[in-house]
Amino acid sequence: MAGAASQHVATKACTECQKRKTRCIVINNGQPCRYCARAGKTCTVAEPPVRTPLTRKNLEAVEARCRRLARLVHSLDPTINIEEAMSKDDIATDTIQSIGVSTDDYSPTADRADGWREPNFEHVGDSDGMASLPQVNNGRAFLGSSSGSFLYQQATQLAGIQAASTSSITGRRDTREQLSLSRASQIFPLAEQRLTASFRSAYLVDVYFVCYNVPCPILHEPTFRQGLSRRAGMKQDEWFPLQYQLVLAMGYWIIGGDEGLQVSFYQAARAQLSLECFESGSLSLVQALLLIGNYLQKRDRPNTGYNYVGLAGRMAIGLGLHRKPTDTGTYSNMQLEIRRRIFWTLFSLESGFALTTGRPALLEETATDLSFPSNIDDEDPSSVDIRDRPTSCSAMIAQSQLAIIANRLHKDVINGKSTLADLYACKKSVDESFTIWRTQLPRYFFDARVPDWFRGPRAMILWKEQNLRMIFWRACRRSNCGYLNGEEAALRASETAIESIRDVSDFHNIHSTLLNQNIAWYSTYFIFQSALVIILGHLEALRASRPATETSRRNQDMLELARNSLRALSTWTPAAKRCGFVLETLARAVATTVPNASATAGSSNNVQIEHAPGVSFSGQTPGDTATNDFLSQMGIVGNDTMPDQFDTSFDVLFQQMQNFEGDWTQDFSDLGFNDFS
Repeated sequence: MAGAASQHVATKACTECQKRKTRCIVINNGQPCRYCARAGKTCTVAEPPVRTPLTRKNLEAVEARCRRLARLVHSLDPTINIEEAMSKDDIATDTIQSIGVSTDDYSPTADRADGWREPNFEHVGDSDGMASLPQVNNGRAFLGSSSGSFLYQQATQLAGIQAASTSSITGRRDTREQLSLSRASQIFPLAEQRLTASFRSAYLVDVYFVCYNVPCPILHEPTFRQGLSRRAGMKQDEWFPLQYQLVLAMGYWIIGGDEGLQVSFYQAARAQLSLECFESGSLSLVQALLLIGNYLQKRDRPNTGYNYVGLAGRMAIGLGLHRKPTDTGTYSNMQLEIRRRIFWTLFSLESGFALTTGRPALLEETATDLSFPSNIDDEDPSSVDIRDRPTSCSAMIAQSQLAIIANRLHKDVINGKSTLADLYACKKSVDESFTIWRTQLPRYFFDARVPDWFRGPRAMILWKEQNLRMIFWRACRRSNCGYLNGEEAALRASETAIESIRDVSDFHNIHSTLLNQNIAWYSTYFIFQSALVIILGHLEALRASRPATETSRRNQDMLELARNSLRALSTWTPAAKRCGFVLETLARAVATTVPNASATAGSSNNVQIEHAPGVSFSGQTPGDTATNDFLSQMGIVGNDTMPDQFDTSFDVLFQQMQNFEGDWTQDFSDLGFNDFS
């Protein structure tokens, strides 16, 4: 009777009784119920789930939270479609793994004699995007006799000096990254964190189009900005997000921004690529591949960039960009212009790679019947008038015409296997082409009254023409076809080198407020190459036992000006410091009269250069207020300030459009380096 009296119905049925939908009879508190005890089941009572009351207040709070999260996502990436991204969230990981975003895993390719592997951005060490120093740990990527690496390797061997690693000069990447993070906190202080990321992105987009897209118009600015302004959920070009991430990465490179963010933008772009991308073709994907290849050129990964530009070239040919469309009625005037711009920009970039690496050109001017782009305004898509003033396409038109001459120089003169009579005709034709190109330039290429945004691109085009002429005269010196004797050709090469150093230095002195990372990058390249040509001319004079003349003393003055300019540029990019180091090392090895670096080391921070009135180029740093004048004049305003020091290594110069052409090894070999060491 006592046991029966203790039985009662449980307040909440156990799990098993709930399944059976029967009453849960508890015999004693803390003991299993009658059914579970008899059936040998585990008697558990589940706690009721915590539920938010379904009231209007709670629902509105959840909706507000979702809206804030959506705004946060769009501030980080305005191009993302959240609904589409959520429906594909199971693909992201597979896509990243399929393309191998992580490069830390061991790959045996670099250890094979027929393979190469470039380090990631965190391991710069002896990596050499310039292709100017001997290959160390990057495998055996082919570099022909026109590459700077081949020249420098032979020069150091013949001179009996060891090719020193420049990693101690450029500094470790992790140290620079810490400095970049410190500068980023100054650019975007914690007190300003409420400022949306979209504002900063707009600033970087402005920087890209003002400082980079004018000399290399891969993108059509109105079309890009139209895509940027599309609201979430609206139909978007498939490859626009990829282009957008690369524009941000390039913008950060131009302002010398945070290293980590640069890499993040690039990796976000690369994660959107897979092998399936190349099962179709589109104009926007060609643009994206060109952006990747061009960005990697400037980030010490020239062979990877070369591959991307090659993919862009093959896809462009497959799309027929090299031919006039037969159904022109389906294209607007601006669409036809965009096609021409993309093809000729691709042509110029690919031509530069061929000259730099000594590899065969994939694109020849004889394969296209496409006219050059028109000098029209982007802001007026219906315009068919050719403007007699600078536009965003003016520099690219002149550069494309110059690239055709550069291809002929590389193919027919430097690597030509013609008879002496044919070689004479080729040299005469190339020489005349330079003269015709310069005389046919529009008058605004020489007019002092041009917009500030055009001065930098215009100067770089004229510097490139000087560089190609300088290489042309060096090539004439090596062959005995009767067009020009060796001594006269060498003299003309030195004269052109002097002209180049003066023009680059004068631009810095007069237009110091217009300098940016891109202009400083090319400036260092042209100064360094011109100085090498002057050194070669000096060595040839010593070999011929010619007495010192006024020309010799002038060459020494130009070398000193080159060294001073490189010191001044080192405040913008560590590459200038490295190029100065290589220049002085080579000069000492061949016993030139260039002053020893140690003699001026103590005063390197107070370089005396002749300046235009009111300009202080040598003492100016990218952090100075004056350096922001150009961007502010162009209407680019934001909380972003130029950092104290650019942290991008300068290893890519020999991989750019302005190249180190010609078999210079023969020049150094003929001079007998060991005689002067």
